[in-house]
Amino acid sequence: MDAQNIRLVQVLDNEQAQRERFLGSPSFRVNGRDLWEEERQQYRLSCRVYPTPHGLKGAPSVEMLREKLRALGTAP
Repeated sequence: MDAQNIRLVQVLDNEQAQRERFLGSPSFRVNGRDLWEEERQQYRLSCRVYPTPHGLKGAPSVEMLREKLRALGTAP
């Protein structure tokens, strides 16, 4: 993966959140798939929490991100 392929997306309203199946901020997608996928009936503007080794946090740890990327074959 190279930094030229990283894209920040600003979700502005609940309609856009629903269209993009936005799970909350921050979210991390690779090739359109969320690294921590979940199914919902409704998608809305919201914050997101992640279960980390140190409890629920507002973002995954760097090591958690690395593990997900390694599993996809996109990180060393």
